[in-house]
Amino acid sequence: MSKKLFLLIVIGIAAWSGLLAFLVRLAMEADGVPSAPVMTAVSTRTVDDGALLEVSVTGEGLDESVRAALYADLSNSRAIVGSLDTLGLFTGVAVADGRAYLASSHYGMQVVDVSNPSRPHFLGAMSTPGKAISVVLQGDRAYVADGEGGLLIVDVSDPENPTLVSTVPLPGVTWELAVAGDLVLTTNGKNGIHVVDVADPSEPKLLSRFDTEGFAWSVSIEGDRAYVANDRKGLLILDIGNPSCLRKVAEVDTPGIARGVASAGDLALIADFREGLHVVSLSGAQGPAIIGHADIPNWVTKVTCRGGRAYISAGPSGLVVVNLDDPARPRIEGVVDTKGIVRGVALDGDFAFLADGRTGLKILELPLPESPELPTAPTAGRVGALAPAGDLAYVASDHHGLQVFDLKTLKTPKLIGSTGTFQKGREGDALVRSPTASVDVDVDGNLGCFLNDGHVMAIDLHDPRGPSVVGSVKSPGTAIGVALRGDVAYLADGDSGFQVVDLTNPRHPRLGGSVETPGRAWGVALDGPRAYLADGEGGLQVLDIQDPLRPKALGRLQTRGVAREVAVSGNLVLVAAMEGGVHLVSVEDPSRPRLLGTVQTEGRAFGVAVAGNLAAVACGTEGVQLFDLLDPMKPLPLGRLNVPLNALKVALAGSQMYVTCGRGGLRIADISDPRIPRIIGSSPAASSFVEVCLANDLVYLVDSLFGIRVVQAKDPFHPEIVGSLPVSAQGNDLVLAGDLVYLAAGAEGVKTVNVEDPQRPVLTGSLALEGLAHGIDRGNGHLFVAGGRDGLFVLAPEGRAGLRLAGRLGTAGYARRVCVKDGRAYLAAGKGGLHIIDIREPAQPKLFATFSLPWPEEAFGFAFDVAVSGELAYVAHGRGGLTVVDVRDPLRPKLMSQLGIPGFSRAVAIDGERAYLASGHGGVVVVDVADPRRPVLVASYLGITEGQDVAVHRGYLLVANGGGGVLSVPTPMEVPCVDVQNRNLVTFEVTGLDPSLAYSLRLFNRFGSSAFPDVLRLPAD
Repeated sequence: MSKKLFLLIVIGIAAWSGLLAFLVRLAMEADGVPSAPVMTAVSTRTVDDGALLEVSVTGEGLDESVRAALYADLSNSRAIVGSLDTLGLFTGVAVADGRAYLASSHYGMQVVDVSNPSRPHFLGAMSTPGKAISVVLQGDRAYVADGEGGLLIVDVSDPENPTLVSTVPLPGVTWELAVAGDLVLTTNGKNGIHVVDVADPSEPKLLSRFDTEGFAWSVSIEGDRAYVANDRKGLLILDIGNPSCLRKVAEVDTPGIARGVASAGDLALIADFREGLHVVSLSGAQGPAIIGHADIPNWVTKVTCRGGRAYISAGPSGLVVVNLDDPARPRIEGVVDTKGIVRGVALDGDFAFLADGRTGLKILELPLPESPELPTAPTAGRVGALAPAGDLAYVASDHHGLQVFDLKTLKTPKLIGSTGTFQKGREGDALVRSPTASVDVDVDGNLGCFLNDGHVMAIDLHDPRGPSVVGSVKSPGTAIGVALRGDVAYLADGDSGFQVVDLTNPRHPRLGGSVETPGRAWGVALDGPRAYLADGEGGLQVLDIQDPLRPKALGRLQTRGVAREVAVSGNLVLVAAMEGGVHLVSVEDPSRPRLLGTVQTEGRAFGVAVAGNLAAVACGTEGVQLFDLLDPMKPLPLGRLNVPLNALKVALAGSQMYVTCGRGGLRIADISDPRIPRIIGSSPAASSFVEVCLANDLVYLVDSLFGIRVVQAKDPFHPEIVGSLPVSAQGNDLVLAGDLVYLAAGAEGVKTVNVEDPQRPVLTGSLALEGLAHGIDRGNGHLFVAGGRDGLFVLAPEGRAGLRLAGRLGTAGYARRVCVKDGRAYLAAGKGGLHIIDIREPAQPKLFATFSLPWPEEAFGFAFDVAVSGELAYVAHGRGGLTVVDVRDPLRPKLMSQLGIPGFSRAVAIDGERAYLASGHGGVVVVDVADPRRPVLVASYLGITEGQDVAVHRGYLLVANGGGGVLSVPTPMEVPCVDVQNRNLVTFEVTGLDPSLAYSLRLFNRFGSSAFPDVLRLPAD
């Protein structure tokens, strides 16, 4: 037999074998074997006094391969009785007579029949000239806030054919409205409130306009009072008794950004964005005042009130219901995760109708089932990574470093210790903690003034290598810019305008005089007896400071753009005004400043400096642009300096220029020939430098992620950090090593914390890196750090506290997390995918290979985290869900499987045959990976609003829930035995259910899973 014939016979046998296997598999599939189970009905019965729950499930594809899992229902989804997909972004809703009127940003007003709430259906629609944002009903009329289209009056007597009656053009964007009789009040952002007479709907009349001096978002009417949510200015109360001339009655400042308002008798409710719900008493003897507050998950934008309850739009957290029986102590009564972003609420009868963003209309039955009270340990700041060990859990917090929790009782985890940086500044007897962004600094002699989180801090600089805070005071506003002269600090204090601080006794700073300004004060410069204020949209303000503690307004010039920074040279003032460019202003007569001209810069003008006839403008992504001002009427462009990332602030000193570039650090340039500026030096470590000040032959830098850095730049080619003052401790990730914790602390590098006494963790060492420390793991006696754009860093511990840089590998993408296993480091690098790195010689890491998938940019399918088990890598892939990669051959990693999950996959943990994914507002997802070729969804814990990280510990899931602290949730309960009656019926028994919880039921096999839409609980439903 010839070799060719033999080969043909072998090929034929193989082909027939393959065909036979295919036909057998096809027959099995036709018989229904390899299909996911489907549930159609569930019935339950309790026995043994509720100790045992019997469950019967009917459906399809139910056989011996089916398994069942029950897990706590945290979302209250059973309250949703009806839903309807709508076109566009759904932002407003009004309901009357069995019909819902929907405002859709791209598709106008839509009308839906909701007479049967479980089966809503469309009736009609009307396109609008603008973008419909909200709608209010009155009889047969609908009033629509149509964005740039103004106010629309619509006849809805025939709901299937709504007809436009008239339009009232209004300035800017019309956001919301309120109706009282023949009056309509509209909110128009910075254009204030407008009053429209609609007695004749075919010819409405604009009666008046009121400037709220803020940004009017929302309005509510009660009697002859209008209540306005006025952005950073809080609550504004107006007398509308004379609609042609509104009058301000009172204002109530709120801590956040007032976005929504509702009035209820002698109370006003404020949706204060990130600061939750505030309850304002309108009947106090001292005038309106905040008397109660409730923390709400995520942000809040709208609030509606009825029957002693507030119904709050809480963005991705859904609908939150707050009980107001005791207005001084409002309490959350229920939360419903709608799987969208709630933007509006309307109440009608026993139902709530939700404008749920892009997911359409959701209808909820009231009252809501009571939400389960999850064991929660509140934290300082937002938490993003955690690691349990024994009876303790270690948690990394964004600006508060390391926090330690006691887990002896998992149902009640408790914060017992933390490390951060407390300063010595005092307000009364209280230590001042400065956990958030640093913004500005100025120096005069050995005294410095530093702004951080609204605090004005006096700094002793006698030893620049060891600066220290000696005192502090809270400014009335947000303290954005500062200029220091002697023992007086002059502040650009945000919405509070111009503020003076007396530092005569730096240990006890005190507030001096102030001047209110029309805009938002960003920057300040001094010259002789005058101060010049960059006042945002208020332009340039000139102030008399001859009496330093009693400033007076002297002159003003309205400028185009947002005035952010100001510089002075004699009678010439330069104003950096973002998109407006740089304005050149004569202040020869300071009471009447005069615009000489404007330089339209390439890019936005963030900062400006002037020295003699030379001006330098920091223009963000367009670098620094230099101009000759010999003739200020005709400034001459000179050179341009490109810098990393964004040029934010600039300072000039002789032939050198200093530029802060945010996370791009500091750049020093030679400008001896300003036509050809060139970089000659840079900061030794990447930080987030946002401000620069020159004094005492030193450079003082504000690092928004750290505090103050002091740089010696006598040799500009080799600048050196000689001193620093930390005012925050950032924590991104951590790894344990006995009684030491190594903390990946962003711009602060890696910190070593001794936790021998967990109630008193001590910072014992740190190592700065030339990158941002995002993730950390250990192996082979070394630490491995995911360093953002700078790739992988390898550190060698030295003793109990020391660290040294042992190796480094630059990688593509943005390294976020790292996992070390068996001589390899797996680096999750965002767009760069998954890097597999040989670390058998830690000092010389080498790239084996990179695994990536061709995600479209808009899909955001980037590698955020990785966990390795055996020869498989499990990647949290953002919107791409879970990706399983075969890494048996590190040179040739292969895709094994993918699974889409709810939310946005940020972190992954593996425990046995389960993968646990933290997915942002998608909560926590549990996946069966017993067969990694076919991962199957087992549980989805919706209702967790900001899942950032997850770990499994003693039968519980520990969840880092962003600003919501650390949650402790029971892991899914898998039923040990499912009794298959036939392919359409299975039964099983469950014990150990918590009577206080409702449970979701999911059936699964290796081909998929299905969840029952209702919930189970004890006693049986």
